Amino acid sequence: MPKAKTPHVQEFLPRGFSVILVVLLSSCGREHSTPVARVHLRPGETLVHVIEPGHPYYYIKGPRPPAASGESQQVEDTGSDGWLDENGRYNPYWDDARFEHGLAPAELRGRWGYTDLQGNLVIRPTFDYAEIFHGGRGLVELDGRWGYIDSTGKYVFSPQFDTAGTFYEGVAPVELNGKYGYVNDDGTYFCYPQFDAVARPAEGILAVSLGGKWGYVKKGGKCIVAPQFDGAGNFDGGVARVTLNGKYGFVDTSGRLAAGLQFDEAGYFVDGRARVRVGDKWGFIDKSGGFAIPPQFYRAADFSGGRAAVVLHGQFGYVDTTGRFTPKDPSQPRFKERPLHYLPAMPSGRATGW
Repeated sequence: MPKAKTPHVQEFLPRGFSVILVVLLSSCGREHSTPVARVHLRPGETLVHVIEPGHPYYYIKGPRPPAASGESQQVEDTGSDGWLDENGRYNPYWDDARFEHGLAPAELRGRWGYTDLQGNLVIRPTFDYAEIFHGGRGLVELDGRWGYIDSTGKYVFSPQFDTAGTFYEGVAPVELNGKYGYVNDDGTYFCYPQFDAVARPAEGILAVSLGGKWGYVKKGGKCIVAPQFDGAGNFDGGVARVTLNGKYGFVDTSGRLAAGLQFDEAGYFVDGRARVRVGDKWGFIDKSGGFAIPPQFYRAADFSGGRAAVVLHGQFGYVDTTGRFTPKDPSQPRFKERPLHYLPAMPSGRATGW
C-alpha cells in the first residue's frame, strides 16, 4: 500500500512559538481518519487548530524558541512522533502509519504494535518489529524469530521461523533451520519446511527443490512428483512445464508426464495449445501431449485470442487452433530462413520467471 500523501509543510517561528502550516486533504464523504502529515511534539508542547477561510493551520505551541542570528542553540528533545488525520486529530506514538485491513504497524519507544484508522492502539506494542497486514495476518518479529498474528493480536503462528513472508491467497513462505515451506492462514502447514527452495503455490500445488532437483507437492505435503527435474514451472490450467537434461515436457496435476520429455523448447498453454520445438521446426500440442498442429513453422508465438503468429515457408501469418494458416499479407516479400541459435528457455534449477 502506498504511503499516505504528505502535504507541503512550512515552518515559521514568530514570538517564540513554532508554527506548522499543513494543507489538509478534503475529508468530504470519508468516515474514518487518514494520516496526512507527520508531526513531532516536544515535552510541554500542544497542538492548536485554527480555522481561517480556505486556510486551515496547525500551530505547535510550547517551549521551542528560535535560534538567535549567529548563535547555535541546543534544545533537549525527548518528545514523540505522531500523525495528523484530515479532521485535525493528532495521534501520538506512531513513527509510521501504513494501513491495510484497517490496521497499521506503529512504533512506540522502540516497540511495535498496531493502530486502527481512528488512531486507537488496538494491538499493544510488544514486538521488535511489525509488518503491514496482508491477507488478514500481520507478520511480527520477536527475539529474532518471526510469526503471525490475527487482527485481535492473537498468534496464528508464534514467533519461531528464521524468516517469513507475507500471506498471499491464504499461504505464506517460511524458513526454519535452513529449510523452506509454506503455512496456511488458519495456523496449519501447507507444507512443513523441509525443502531447499520453494516456488509460490499455484492451483493448490507447490514446486519444491531438494538436492538440486525439482518436483511437486500438494497441500499437506503429499508428493505428486518426486524431485527429479532440472526445472519446474507453476501449474496453469492443470499443467506445468518441466525440463530435464535440456528436454522439455508437461506434467498434469496427477503427476503424469504427458508425451514424455521430447521437446527441444516449449511455450505455455493458451487456448488449449502450447508451442513446442522439435529440431528446427515449431508445432503445437494439446494437453494430452499429442500434436494438434505438426511441427512445420520456422517461428511460432504462443496463442492469443484463438490464433498464433507463425512463419511458414518464409511467409508471416497466423494459424488458428485447427492449424489453418492465413498469410498476414500475401504481397509481403518472403525472407530467407536461416538456422537459429537456440538459447535455453528455462535456466537450470529455476522454478519461476520462465
